[in-house]
Amino acid sequence: MAAVVDAKTFRLTDRQCFSMLDWAAEQPQKGLVLRAFLESIVLAALQPKEALLLRARNVALAADGSGGLLMHPQGQERRVTD
Repeated sequence: MAAVVDAKTFRLTDRQCFSMLDWAAEQPQKGLVLRAFLESIVLAALQPKEALLLRARNVALAADGSGGLLMHPQGQERRVTD
């Protein structure tokens, strides 16, 4: 069962979290995309709007499988101006 932190917040156990991610991956059509989106939120502690801003260029992967995310504060993405 999830732990209730306060009236608006609760936390899932690791088992519940990974069970939901497995369920998402099994969904027809876009299940793996949904799982990747949800994992980015869970594992990097992102807000959904931050996860939606992620692009492949924001991911740095090393040969050993480790990696990192480069996040820009909202509105701070590089923009070309004339």
